[in-house]
Amino acid sequence: MVLVSKPIKNPVSEKHVDHINSLYSDDRIRYTSCLFLSFMWKDNFCREVGLYESQCSYLKPSLRKFYDRIEDIGFWGKWWIYEEKMKDFDVSPAEWSDTSVLNLGVVNPRGFTIS
Repeated sequence: MVLVSKPIKNPVSEKHVDHINSLYSDDRIRYTSCLFLSFMWKDNFCREVGLYESQCSYLKPSLRKFYDRIEDIGFWGKWWIYEEKMKDFDVSPAEWSDTSVLNLGVVNPRGFTIS
């Protein structure tokens, strides 16, 4: 994403990468792998925090709400949510919303000729 200029970045991809980077820099991203299946989830606190709230077992999130905390699921080395969000990371929808560009008699992105 660093090599792609700001006007053509896909905002969905940029937001997702920024969110994961902020969790990583705060040391709040967790990861576990079970042979061919992996989970990445966000935690409330970093590992070094000594607050009562971070250490009390009664205040920790329950396993029933774990699915709300999942950031990505990996299978055989492929992250599903990341790959979906990074589709067309270098194509901004705002760049193609101008219809005057499509009225030049050229082929539009769907493959139909416009005259």
